[in-house]
Amino acid sequence: MQILAHGVVSGLTLAVLATAFAAVYLPTRILHLALGAVYVWVPFVAWACRQAGWPWPVAVIAAGAAGVAISAACEMGNHWWLDQKGTAPSAHFIASLGIYIMLVQTAALIWGNEPQVLRVGADEVVTVGPVVLVKSQLVAVVVSAALLSVFHIGLRSTGLGLHFRAIADNPVEFALRGYSVRRFRLVAFAISGTLGS
Repeated sequence: MQILAHGVVSGLTLAVLATAFAAVYLPTRILHLALGAVYVWVPFVAWACRQAGWPWPVAVIAAGAAGVAISAACEMGNHWWLDQKGTAPSAHFIASLGIYIMLVQTAALIWGNEPQVLRVGADEVVTVGPVVLVKSQLVAVVVSAALLSVFHIGLRSTGLGLHFRAIADNPVEFALRGYSVRRFRLVAFAISGTLGS
């Protein structure tokens, strides 16, 4: 039972990351590999904010905003420009991989390669029947389940999900109907950055 509980925790957190990739891939058909750099930068930004004496809520918000900004910058500075030039999907893939490598190496230059710890001391242990988890695992389960639910409901029951599918099917017709393809693509990258944070 213990192994199953740890598998559920890991599976939910990985599902959120996979959903972050899907948030960009659905409307743009771009493999947003640079999202891995968001996954690297966000904890370091939170750690740096905590080292500067910022309270936890402010550090978490700042780190999440950094993740959204990095992801949106990938769209504005790379993918949109490549798309306007009519480049092949492989060019998007290679450029995104290059951005990922550059950002990860920049993080290593700034913060070093040594592991950093966000919390001081041992985490609080929570026993749920025969399963023993730590408090951070319970937070990960609740947050992951909430994010996945909100994304799924939003994609299925709001106009945003319909617009994403319309961009994926025919971006030219979507633009001809008066919608801003660029704005919806930027929203997709921002959602991806939020989920990847």
